Amino acid sequence: MNALHSNTCANCNGPLRCPTYRAKGIDAEYCSRACLGAKHPQFATITKEGENMKTKKSKTAKATKITKAAKTKKAAPAGSTKGATILELLRRKDGATLTELMKATGWQAHSVRGFLAGNVRKKMGLDLSSTKREDGQRVYQVAA
Repeated sequence: MNALHSNTCANCNGPLRCPTYRAKGIDAEYCSRACLGAKHPQFATITKEGENMKTKKSKTAKATKITKAAKTKKAAPAGSTKGATILELLRRKDGATLTELMKATGWQAHSVRGFLAGNVRKKMGLDLSSTKREDGQRVYQVAA
């Protein structure tokens, strides 16, 4: 019996969820790409070895490339990161203003403030103080 008439998948007998395979020359009788690929390997998106058979990049292929790129990047020497630069400026006796931190890192104001709140305060747990000078500039400082 044809699965089109029974509304069940020809591979797993599950309900048909997305019958969109007519365009590929196969009757819509499979509930997913996995079931289609199980019966018709030429339409499988990923082989058993995990290689992508389609030319179109899938989300998993992109994630794998990002992971590989992150592994091949050399780690920056300690103290040469932008985060380390910010911490050095914050530990100075006079602290650092937002504009000083922006110039030192090349970041925009919202990025610097996000780093201060997310990394310095929350992740590192440092005591970050913020005071306003008479000229209106806000000065950030970490207790040494």
